[in-house]
Amino acid sequence: MRRYCRRHRIESIPFKKRFFNRWLLGWKLFWLCRKRKFDILHVHDQIALSAAIFAWRLGMRTPVVVSRWRSKPAGVPWLLRRKLNHPAIKAIICPSGNIHRELAAFLRDPEKLQVVRAGIDPEKFAPGKTEGRLRREYFVGADYTLVGNTAALAGHKDYPTFLKTAKSLLSKNSKMFFLAIGDGPDRAQVEKLIMQMELSQHVKITGSRTDMHEVIPQLDLLLYTPAADDLGVAGLEAFAAGVPVVATSAGCMPELIDHEKTGMLAPVGDAQKLTESVLKVISNDDLRQEIIKAAHEKVPNYTRQKLAEKMLEIYSNVFSKKE
Repeated sequence: MRRYCRRHRIESIPFKKRFFNRWLLGWKLFWLCRKRKFDILHVHDQIALSAAIFAWRLGMRTPVVVSRWRSKPAGVPWLLRRKLNHPAIKAIICPSGNIHRELAAFLRDPEKLQVVRAGIDPEKFAPGKTEGRLRREYFVGADYTLVGNTAALAGHKDYPTFLKTAKSLLSKNSKMFFLAIGDGPDRAQVEKLIMQMELSQHVKITGSRTDMHEVIPQLDLLLYTPAADDLGVAGLEAFAAGVPVVATSAGCMPELIDHEKTGMLAPVGDAQKLTESVLKVISNDDLRQEIIKAAHEKVPNYTRQKLAEKMLEIYSNVFSKKE
């Protein structure tokens, strides 16, 4: 963010978290808003939210917009519920209807909730770029189906289900190769599981990559198996790249994917249903092409431009109601 602001000559004031607790940050926000007369304060995590509320208690009256990026399987903690109901909060950004429903259950004023979908740059993921490079990099034959998962190696992305599905698919079609495209805190556990399941010759972890816009279009299919996902960026990027998606119905995925129309859905953790869906897509070229076409038609609704326009609309509404 700091580099972006410098590059585009946008004034910015960075704070390093390790030097600022929520109370010290609250003091800084109070004095900055008093000195600079900011119109809106947009916070993106709980530390910033606590700091903003503390600044209000000190006398700041800059309206606050909050982004809530993830749902909680166990529900929203009571303290966060109190914070989100604070009068300083004028709008709450939800990336999915799933989060909107979760927060609406306890907000005194649910009209503060605004759904703003994730946005991507579709042109970056145009199919056909660097054709075959990924197969050469991992020695995958042209007659193999190349399946990828672009999730972080973290618990909520449920890589065990991805590997169970890979194992099941290989028992029915040995000419398949799987890539775990990413990195994360659970990498060691995933590597161990690959070894235990005897999948080392068929599944590779690529680690973090800076060329995702070139990698994704080279996949034959995206097999996305999260237990929780409230952004759906992986699916959107595959839509733009012309890659069919088979995914679990976690979080916002049912909002993005119409089963057997723009992709395939299966229950969370259900390797058998995922296997059936993958086989159905790769064995039926007509269905595959219909899914790719219908999914690509949804992409214009999920661009960065659409996201920016919606955010500007929310900011304008908050500003017009400013006390």
